[in-house]
Amino acid sequence: MNKILKVIVSLIIFFFSSGIGQSQTRITRRISNNSGQSSEPNIAIDGNNVYIVWEDNTYGNSDIFFRSSKNGGATWSLQKNISNNATVSGMPDIAVSGSSIYIVWTDEAKDNYELFFRRSNDGGVTWSNTKRITYTRYSSFWPSIAVNDKQVYIAWADYSPGNWEIYFIKSNDRGVNWTPVKRLTYTPGNSWLANIAIEGYSIYLVWLEDSSGSRHVYFNKSINGGKSWNPTSTFEGNGGLAIDIAAIESNLDAVWDDYGLIFSISNDRGESWTDPKRLSYGATFGLEVKVDELLRVYIVYADRQNGNWAIFLKYSKN
Repeated sequence: MNKILKVIVSLIIFFFSSGIGQSQTRITRRISNNSGQSSEPNIAIDGNNVYIVWEDNTYGNSDIFFRSSKNGGATWSLQKNISNNATVSGMPDIAVSGSSIYIVWTDEAKDNYELFFRRSNDGGVTWSNTKRITYTRYSSFWPSIAVNDKQVYIAWADYSPGNWEIYFIKSNDRGVNWTPVKRLTYTPGNSWLANIAIEGYSIYLVWLEDSSGSRHVYFNKSINGGKSWNPTSTFEGNGGLAIDIAAIESNLDAVWDDYGLIFSISNDRGESWTDPKRLSYGATFGLEVKVDELLRVYIVYADRQNGNWAIFLKYSKN
């Protein structure tokens, strides 16, 4: 597998009490402590419940691992191997709705890579059997998952047309059954690293595309649960190797890498956006943004510190 993200050594959480960039308290938590390499972390938050998933090659091949915290990250459960097979598993993403947790990842299937899925209905104590989501001609990479009650949405990039394009699928029954796959982009270049966020029946999607000769950040939305989609729009500025979006009510938060973290906000469901704001300098990988019901913003990402890659989480109350 071609891996963009090779990043985790530890987790360092920065809590920002008065906004991003004004750190007052730092709390360090190391999430993985295995003999192999951990990478590609993703996080889901529901109140004081925090869930983290990542890729780990401790057992000779890459597997998907999971840990949970019920007290805002103060203490953590034992890690669990979610994929637990002899093939290469990677690029995990995670979503949560109440006590239901959903994980999607890319797994080796014969001569290519496909998307696989598991669900827990009890906060990660027990898990459903692994379910294969895609059956494509070529590989499916970079899945992103979001959930709203019974509705589960997944977007990803697939190389079946001969270039990378963005695809979408949804389930109306917590992942038991899935709609037919829908292709969202038709580009002369490559579209990849799709990330999805939802609010009610509104679905918001960002991705990177290089059709113009350089990477740019693109955005689209559906207001009817994915049945139809608006025309694609693009942000000012370039995209790097990572991107994500979060949604709550009419507010959207988009973060991407452009040799550092770049941040933009929309207060009208993506109709308009603030000028992009730089939060850090230097290449970042593996980033993800989440917003909880109290409008606290979490950005998890990898950055090089003192010669080593580490995972950081920026936190903002507002």
